[in-house]
Amino acid sequence: MKVVSLFSGIGGIDLGLVNAGHEIILQVENNPHCIQVLKKNFPATAIVLDIVTLQSLPEETDIVVAGFPCQDLSTENQNRAGIEKGLRSSLVSHVFRLLRSKKVPWVIFENVPGLLNWHWNQTPPQQPGIAYITRELEQLDYRWAYRVVDLASFGIPHSRSRVFIVASIHGDPRDILLSQDIHCQGQCSNMFPSKSNECYTCSCQQPSIDSNTVACVDLGEKRHPPYLNILHCLTTANGRRTCIVRNAYNNINDTKKSCTMLDVRDAERLFGFPEGWTESCYPIINPDKPAASKFDCKIQTQKRLSVLGNSCAVPIFFWIGQQLNEPYISKFMMASIGRPFVAECPGFRDTSAWPCCAWNVSPQLFWKGRYGISGISSSPKLYPYIKLGDFLRYGDDIPNSTICKKFLMRLKKQGFELLDFVVNGMLRTHKPVVQERLGSSSDVSESDEPQIYCENQNDNNSPTNDSNESEGEKIMFASYSLYGNMSPKVLWPVISVRSKGATILKCDSIKDSYTPITSDHQFVIMGSDQILISSKETECQEFFSSYGRARSQLICSSQKENYIVSIDQALSKFRAQNLDYFDIFEQGTTPSLKKAQPCGNCKVCIKANKRVLDAKTKNLQTSLRLQTNPMRKEQQVTKEPSRSLYDSCPLILSTRLAHQGHQGAAIALLQARAVGKRVKILWSHDNEFFGGTITNFDPLSFTHSVLYDDADEDPGLQMWREIIISI
Repeated sequence: MKVVSLFSGIGGIDLGLVNAGHEIILQVENNPHCIQVLKKNFPATAIVLDIVTLQSLPEETDIVVAGFPCQDLSTENQNRAGIEKGLRSSLVSHVFRLLRSKKVPWVIFENVPGLLNWHWNQTPPQQPGIAYITRELEQLDYRWAYRVVDLASFGIPHSRSRVFIVASIHGDPRDILLSQDIHCQGQCSNMFPSKSNECYTCSCQQPSIDSNTVACVDLGEKRHPPYLNILHCLTTANGRRTCIVRNAYNNINDTKKSCTMLDVRDAERLFGFPEGWTESCYPIINPDKPAASKFDCKIQTQKRLSVLGNSCAVPIFFWIGQQLNEPYISKFMMASIGRPFVAECPGFRDTSAWPCCAWNVSPQLFWKGRYGISGISSSPKLYPYIKLGDFLRYGDDIPNSTICKKFLMRLKKQGFELLDFVVNGMLRTHKPVVQERLGSSSDVSESDEPQIYCENQNDNNSPTNDSNESEGEKIMFASYSLYGNMSPKVLWPVISVRSKGATILKCDSIKDSYTPITSDHQFVIMGSDQILISSKETECQEFFSSYGRARSQLICSSQKENYIVSIDQALSKFRAQNLDYFDIFEQGTTPSLKKAQPCGNCKVCIKANKRVLDAKTKNLQTSLRLQTNPMRKEQQVTKEPSRSLYDSCPLILSTRLAHQGHQGAAIALLQARAVGKRVKILWSHDNEFFGGTITNFDPLSFTHSVLYDDADEDPGLQMWREIIISI
């Protein structure tokens, strides 16, 4: 059959259908990185750059496939705008626009399981995206069926569940999606004797830890422990922070290889792609400019992992393509146990709105023809399951040791118990490590090496300079309530001080500054209120990784000025302690700092100007009435608004911070003159700086746009709230 691929991405759907014998006649994609992959791997296929501009489908179209954007539907997105209000997922409406002008025999959709869930974060709650899609299909007289299928059930160690919707004008979509269903009861051991493999279901029922066991770790995750023998669902964000920890206690002499980052070639294979499928996604080739002779391989790897995170699994669409080759052979035999819908869009706040499997083969009845069933599994066929340790072929890059230590601390704080080989592998030691070491430094014996938090600690035999009290000072953020337990806690900058019997561990640089805080430590809150607190009363966080979040939090108006003063003091002191890492006083970057004046062009100033003008107008009207009627008693002339209305002007805030040595604020003061400058911006979640070029300045919001070296763009950066290094 001839296929039109909408939202093609890097061609996961297309490759699966081509392998099943179908022909791709048109692709629609607007991501330049994905377009380069499509041009290399599908050189003879026409590409349309935007679905909005596609006016009609080709006459010979038999199948339309659409793996439309999931950002507004995914439960990983707390804001979940949905199809109705989302800017990206709402593009699926163009699929139905094209189908209204030309109905094709078959239509296939793919998206995340969040498609089935209500959007309870909105008022009033928005219906699930599946309600919109099925309603549109019924209005076009399409029969439809959907099902949740997991990629792991196809034998690939990648936990990736997705909703697949098949609709047809003349066929029964249930025969395509639902006619094959497997509930393995151990028969897989007889089906694959030569490969000595179990299916995915049986492998999960009897987990075992052997020399080939590996753990899949997302270094930015704290909601669950690492996965064993399977990769967590790869997304655009977590690919570059995923590492693999091998059970290397007995059989690997090179301890560095016991913990490595996920190799992009293995990531491609985990989606069903051949190795090197995404290699052409970076750098972007501009025909008007000569090709670069060299490029950053690290940026290329990150971009390849990013485009993979948006891709569809090849094996599942190969199976669907095979089913479409003979759509009337297999028949769905479980329709009699389906349960009819009792409402057009069922669902409760604590449950998923729709079942994991449903259909409607009587679209003329609209929602009254819908049925759901709970007995369908996520495994349409039996495949031998290959554990992740046996599947992976590569792994050379070593993760940052400091990030690994912080990850272990976060999981211990959440109460998760980690296997010994995971802790040992991430610490790069074969020696058994007691997990209690992840607590305070007092729990670690002097013989236990290496230390978890600080690799360059003072030796016990080396003298320490106890006379210098500032040597023990440490800038941190404390989660503290300024008005007692009844008020919310905020991150407030504090400085550690010595107390009786306390031992302060001093680190040489910011990279090794994750020093444990013992119960003997005391902290002084910075600012005008010098309050002394102990580490038993509050939770402390590292200044470097928490600065961005602290800057953006909401502070009550009565303490806002004090907070700004305190965080300025903390930043200045923190930078002074780490001048070898932050080169913030670069020549030619910091503009002359004069007395702070409002810019007059931003939203804050426009609003303040309006209030000042209204007050002057009212005072003038009052004065005129007094002159025309002196006998009339009038109220006092309205007091004009004070200059405090302009205190939130970004120019004033930036000037104040620039005086304290804040490099981002200094760049913000350049305004439009900063366009073209090269900067490195800290991404606090990754604890890493990423380079880019400032491309635009918006005076209304006082923000800059930055185009990163990996071609991603951030359109609204408040520079005075970022940690920035000018290049």
